[in-house]
Amino acid sequence: MTDTKSLFCCPLCREDLQQQEKTLFCRKGHSYDVAREGYVNLILANQKASREPGDSPEMLRARRNFLNSGYYRRLAENIADIIIRYIDETEEDVVILDAGCGEGYYTDHISRIPSIISRSSICGIDVSREGVKLSAKRKNDVQWGVASVHSIPLPENSVNIILNVFAPHDSGEFSRITTGNGILISVIPGPEHLKGLKEELYDTVTEHSNEYPEIDGFKVLKTETLKYEFTVIWPQIKSDLLKMTPYYWRTKPGRIQALEKSPAPLTTLADFSITVYSKL
Repeated sequence: MTDTKSLFCCPLCREDLQQQEKTLFCRKGHSYDVAREGYVNLILANQKASREPGDSPEMLRARRNFLNSGYYRRLAENIADIIIRYIDETEEDVVILDAGCGEGYYTDHISRIPSIISRSSICGIDVSREGVKLSAKRKNDVQWGVASVHSIPLPENSVNIILNVFAPHDSGEFSRITTGNGILISVIPGPEHLKGLKEELYDTVTEHSNEYPEIDGFKVLKTETLKYEFTVIWPQIKSDLLKMTPYYWRTKPGRIQALEKSPAPLTTLADFSITVYSKL
């Protein structure tokens, strides 16, 4: 039976991992089972801050339902355009990592674009096992792993493009795994992101910072803003939008209940700050 090489490396010894049927193994004898859904758990016990780290299952399922409704599709298309331009400018095939993939929406989008998938190998990691499980259920040509961005199970200089969308980052790990000509695509909320939603929940609305993060080992190539208004009509999707944000867990219950019970559509802003970095 032929073994196939995984993009991931062993989290214990950093040796290459080979896959045979439903097991990943390295030459030093460490092995990791592939779950029924198709992902592999590569997070070590000492890398967990809790028994089940990451976003809660309820938050992840709400995010999946909202994102699958297409309200952030323009962001996914913007990310895909950046990747396509990078691939067009390089002669080699590339490796793409979604670092902090959540439930996998953005990686799933790019994995279905022929001009990307024909020239790339794609993997995604998240510290949340539930998030990676939902990602793997999307049934695409992506390697999914449970892992922390602070200890990424990938070899040095092996990744051409890192996606980091609304997720934590680790400059040391990102620099370690990125190739010399690699890029990092970072997305954070812009100042007015979900302003309409916050106005329904709070008497005083505080804007997000509009400063892009400085990441050691990388320099900024370009920054851009993607901003547009959208309206959520369906009550369930409105509830999903609310539950996928931190506001659901930090707001007075009465304000939450009033918004969820209101039959009125919710109009709000999507405001994304997109920064592309290159490795120094």
